Amino acid sequence: MMRSASEVMQVLHLIETGGPGGAERMLLGMTRHLDASFHSTVGLLKPGWLETQVQERGLAHVRIQGGAWGDFGRIRHLVKVVRISSIQVIHAHEFYMNVLGAVVSRLTGVPLIATVHGKNYYPEKRRRRLLYRWVAATAASVVTVSEDLKSFFCRATGVAASRVTMVPNGIDTGAWSPVVPDAVLRADCGIPVDAMVAGAIGNLYPVKRHIDLVRALPLMKAACPNIHVVILGRGDQKAILEREADSLGVADRLHLPGFQEDARRWLNIMDCFVMPSESEGMPLSLLEAMSAQLPVVVTAVGGIPEVVMHEESGWLVPAHHPDILAKTLIHVLTNPSQARVVAKRARARIESRFSADAMGHAYGVLYRQGLEQARRVAR
Repeated sequence: MMRSASEVMQVLHLIETGGPGGAERMLLGMTRHLDASFHSTVGLLKPGWLETQVQERGLAHVRIQGGAWGDFGRIRHLVKVVRISSIQVIHAHEFYMNVLGAVVSRLTGVPLIATVHGKNYYPEKRRRRLLYRWVAATAASVVTVSEDLKSFFCRATGVAASRVTMVPNGIDTGAWSPVVPDAVLRADCGIPVDAMVAGAIGNLYPVKRHIDLVRALPLMKAACPNIHVVILGRGDQKAILEREADSLGVADRLHLPGFQEDARRWLNIMDCFVMPSESEGMPLSLLEAMSAQLPVVVTAVGGIPEVVMHEESGWLVPAHHPDILAKTLIHVLTNPSQARVVAKRARARIESRFSADAMGHAYGVLYRQGLEQARRVAR
């Protein structure tokens, strides 16, 4: 049944960054899984991967312009977009756009949903913390992607927990079905068909601690002589990881193919998924690996323990401990029967708790509540 234009709520999504990170991918997923009563327009500040994805999906979008006026120019442009496009809800992501979105919300009366994805940037200066208190006072809803992040955000900013809602990230489990071994891709990477492969997906940044996975590799090689490690992602740590592997004598076992658009296919060459990060919110790549029914070995940081139950749906290890990481990976790789059982439970957990449909529904409820609240205030 077609909905009339008056029945469709116009939502403006705002995001500053343009790379293939978690916030950007979450935004794309959400626009696909909001129901037909919402129409999405994406406000982009930068060119890049996200803009290309938005264009390929045929999503309505606008490049936010500021010109010589900087922030004031961007605010002026967004106010114009809100009025011309009859925007009814603004959904902003991360600090900068949450602040701009709050200003535009105040100027237009359009309710704001402000999502916080991580712990970086805003705790560092008092001015930023005070700005987030103002955003929380202005927004219809402030959202974090995990309970751990909610607690951190409230402690760091002084925002009351009652003002913050937790909505976990979600994925399309139908698109991330159980892995099917891909011998062709393994061969293309120079990995023997009978090798054990531990794989990671994430930008090559220090916070991801891929260096600990490289440092675990010699211990893993001693116990599993046919071990190989694949890390997908781009970033300034590539040369550092390569030098570390070379110094440890395992350069031939480390594969760094860079960012790969079709990450789903690359899961098919992995026997185990690894995430050695020192900080995370609610990582989509972890949800995707669990949905693909790969056993996961991950650090007990951020929102990860809210997803992975130790030895029930994966294995948790402490951050910054390559020795424990290696020992756990060896256990998982050399006990495939147990790993398969745990991985099957992991997929069931993602299906029941972390689906994109559930995420879209939760945000849809917040949009409607925000709009109703704004209408009551305007009466």
